[in-house]
Formats: sequence, structure tokens, C-alpha cells
Amino acid sequence: MFFNRNRHTSSVKDIDKKKPCARCSIIRLYLLSVVTLILIGIFAEDKVTYLQKVDKVTVVYIIFIFGAFLSVFKLFEWFQLSKNKK
Repeated sequence: MFFNRNRHTSSVKDIDKKKPCARCSIIRLYLLSVVTLILIGIFAEDKVTYLQKVDKVTVVYIIFIFGAFLSVFKLFEWFQLSKNKK
């Protein structure tokens, strides 16, 4: 599944091999991107003038479009899982 948050294990061996949960992975990715933006801001300074073309509205549209695609994907995945259970 895309973001499977239910990682229940039954044995001790499985606990050692368990991957981090989806929430932890998302938080790590977010923090890594924030640190990357800060480092780019510190070291690149005037070399990132092309980013002035990106405004708030464009970023909001990108986030909404990504969310819509993700929602459609999750809905399709849910239909597939419910079809397989029958």
C-alpha cells in the first residue's frame, strides 16, 4: 500500500527488521527539505534569482494538484483492495 501505517509484527526478528513508519519518514523528508532550503539560501544568495518567478499562488496550485492526484490514487487503491476482499 502507498502509505501503510499499520506495521504490526508478531515476532522479535520482525521487530529488528521493521522499517520506520510513514509519519516518521514524512517528517524526516520535510526536515531534510527545510535544511536543504536553508543551506541553499545561505550559500547561493544571489545565484537563485530565478526562484523569484515562483510565487505563493503557484506553490498552492502545485500542492493542490499533487493532493488531487494522491487522492485519486488512494481512492483507486481502496477500490482495488475492497474488490480483492470480496
